[in-house]
Amino acid sequence: MRILAAQNPGADLFYLIGEDSLRDLPTWRNPQQFVAALAGLGVMRRPGGSADLDAVEQALPGIRAKVNWVDAPLLEISSHQIRQRVAEGRPYRYFVPPAVAKGIEAMRLYQTV
Repeated sequence: MRILAAQNPGADLFYLIGEDSLRDLPTWRNPQQFVAALAGLGVMRRPGGSADLDAVEQALPGIRAKVNWVDAPLLEISSHQIRQRVAEGRPYRYFVPPAVAKGIEAMRLYQTV
């Protein structure tokens, strides 16, 4: 995010994550710097989601003001599972928008070979 912010001065950068990732965000590398680089954080709710925004706010002060809850179709798959499918050569295209699938293929993302 720092690189994107530096390359796009004045841009409002938003990052989209699932509710499970919001819960784990304080354990990420340099999470405060990451959050500081964002204008907002879109958080998609998960079935049975367990993100405690009060706990996340305590670990990362100021994040509450940046969280925007996103209502989206709920799929029973996580981003980790999609990356794993790509790495294992298993189908994943119907779990992501066509442009994302093209980007994954063009940049050879998540492939182990």
